[in-house]
Amino acid sequence: MIRNLINGLVLATACLQPSCNSSSNSGQGSCIDMSGTWNVTQVEDDTQCGGGIVTNDATASGTQNGCSFTLSGGGETLSGIVSGNQISGNFSASDLGGAGSGTFAGTISEDAKTVTANSSWTWHDGTASCSGTTVTTATRISGPDAG
Repeated sequence: MIRNLINGLVLATACLQPSCNSSSNSGQGSCIDMSGTWNVTQVEDDTQCGGGIVTNDATASGTQNGCSFTLSGGGETLSGIVSGNQISGNFSASDLGGAGSGTFAGTISEDAKTVTANSSWTWHDGTASCSGTTVTTATRISGPDAG
């Protein structure tokens, strides 16, 4: 039911890379560069939506301007902020005749090659609503310092 929404969230939490230490950060300090391509695994709990526990795999890519990032793939576009080794943001999407929204937060590994993130989301169609969570793990496959 909400898999497209969650696939979009996976993209948001997946696309992390090493340092961007430039004056283009608009006063936000240094942050990890999120541009590149990532392999993503998500474990989605949508039991409250009539589903179950589902594991999905995806590939995601992202771009970054300063410490703000935009991630695209799976029909979704998401935005967020990198601060130190943390990532956070909000997302919204249309899916299966309804709309979903949520928040995500995650931690980037010390070598900036993996990220683990958690999200909480709510889906509604004007009559019914439900909520769920997703745990996402991503491994960088290309981009700055991917090797």
